[in-house]
Amino acid sequence: MRRALIALILVVIVLTAVSGIILRDYKQLSLERHDIDVRWDQLDKDMKARANLVASLMQPVKAYDRQEQGVLSELAKASAALLASQTKQDEMAANGRLNSALARVFAARDHAGRLASDQTLQDDLADAEQNIANDRADYNEAIQKYNTEILLFPQNVTAAAFHFRRDNAYFQTPEESNKPPQS
Repeated sequence: MRRALIALILVVIVLTAVSGIILRDYKQLSLERHDIDVRWDQLDKDMKARANLVASLMQPVKAYDRQEQGVLSELAKASAALLASQTKQDEMAANGRLNSALARVFAARDHAGRLASDQTLQDDLADAEQNIANDRADYNEAIQKYNTEILLFPQNVTAAAFHFRRDNAYFQTPEESNKPPQS
């Protein structure tokens, strides 16, 4: 009888320890998954704020010639696509198109010098670009941390049991779009 009681106590202790480890790992993985979502929300907010700056950018350049009007039209379409995007992948693709269009606008600005009068707008846009670059790095870092955690023991057991899956939604951009516009 005494041995059975000792065995039962040992089983309860082991089950309690295992349950504690599983709960700890589940909580950690859930927090990391939430961190990815929070970082995406910040990135999304900053990308949409930059898209809204585009409308302000277009005001001082209405007198551009026909070729520059095409660039502005492309910029407006890219901005609208970013604001209307519903998924992360669509938003990342729209952001790439907007980066490309902004680069062409600033190339036209450098060539013609027509935006030089609005230094505040240029500074705001450069700040928005820097915020996006920082947010993108934070978002990708959060994904990398989460993906690493679900590969490590004992978290991998908890991840498999509760269907935590790798997140492959890294936000990659072409190298030239990682640089903020020069003011």
